[in-house]
Amino acid sequence: MQRKMIQAIEDKIVGEVLRREVSAGGIILPEGAQDPQTYVKVLSVGEKAANKNIKEGDIIVCHVRGGMDSVIGYKLLKILKLDEVYGILTDEETLGALEEIELQPGNKEEKSKLIKL
Repeated sequence: MQRKMIQAIEDKIVGEVLRREVSAGGIILPEGAQDPQTYVKVLSVGEKAANKNIKEGDIIVCHVRGGMDSVIGYKLLKILKLDEVYGILTDEETLGALEEIELQPGNKEEKSKLIKL
């Protein structure tokens, strides 16, 4: 089992932000042109959030400005309250489509830029 960097408590959810930097047509998206929602891969779930069927490994949808962003160990994390989560992606076709448009965690070089800010 992988060691957790941070454990969520109560109704909090900790996840790694998945970035969509390239459109389906291959166009690099500037920061302001991206969707108002963001996708987060759940890394840790608090006790109250676990009672709402959210579990580690789920891909959840939330607002780009929702929660608190944090950089820990070269990972851009988002710490959310349960009520800031719009939903859980469950449809295999939708998850497959996200992979096709290169939805991936940011690379180490990009994250090191965040630390310097």
